[in-house]
Amino acid sequence: MVKMVIFCEEKDLLQKKQSMVILPFLEHYFVFFNKDTNKYEFVFLFDKKVGRKKRSRISIFIKIAIWKLMDSAKRQRDIMDMYPKLNISKMTITNINKEIGFAKLFKEQLKTKTEKIIVQTPYLYAGVDDSFSNLTKYRKIEKNMFRTAYFHTGYDEIKSTKSKNVLKDKKIFIVMKSVKNKYYLIKKYKKEFLYFLNQNFNIENCKLTLAGDGAKWIQKFANEIGAIFILDQFHLMKELKTIFPYRRRKITKNLTDNEKIRKQIYWDMNKLFKNGDPDEAIKYLKKLITRKNIKE
Repeated sequence: MVKMVIFCEEKDLLQKKQSMVILPFLEHYFVFFNKDTNKYEFVFLFDKKVGRKKRSRISIFIKIAIWKLMDSAKRQRDIMDMYPKLNISKMTITNINKEIGFAKLFKEQLKTKTEKIIVQTPYLYAGVDDSFSNLTKYRKIEKNMFRTAYFHTGYDEIKSTKSKNVLKDKKIFIVMKSVKNKYYLIKKYKKEFLYFLNQNFNIENCKLTLAGDGAKWIQKFANEIGAIFILDQFHLMKELKTIFPYRRRKITKNLTDNEKIRKQIYWDMNKLFKNGDPDEAIKYLKKLITRKNIKE
């Protein structure tokens, strides 16, 4: 009698957390003679079917879900609380994290040779962000950093639809390092970032923009690599909301005259940014400088 995890499709995994339950059932294994090793070996046919490693009791679908959660900066305790019926430990999550071989994967990113994309647009758009997660290593908790950079040349007009925009020539560069390695955080990342960029893109006739959440290291990094720093859309609108604040209608329906003006400005700017009209947005803001009816 063994225990096994009942799994569902990857796309349903996060939505149906409670569908992953551990139940005891009888799993048959078969013995066969391996001519290569000249020995008798046993095999679980179910493991072969789902692509599970020998003696592994966790399906690949669960591992993928855990990897995604780790990439989203979820702590090990958070993952254990999300899937209580899995009965997994912190060490199990750490071992699952080790299986993917991050160190080898990151090195392969730099070694992989691809045909350079000649950027024919005025800008090559890039963005960086990082998240932190505590991993248990040799019974000690170690803080690790996941840093992700992406590159693209804008929207793909052929593949994009009304409901979904698809990025063109998209490339992603990911690293994971211990936070203790301060030298890497400051110096080496710049070298690897530029190496990956030059391996995949020809940017002789364009400018590089770097989007981020406004963190000081991102602004400093943009200056060091000669990129134009911009706030990403989410943090840009968040900053705009702090400049033109107004109360939500759910809290109160009676907005003051100044709040109504701020609300109108906020949504006008929101529309201009989403339509990709930065020049019009600047003109719109310049007109507000002479207006005296906007009070704090």
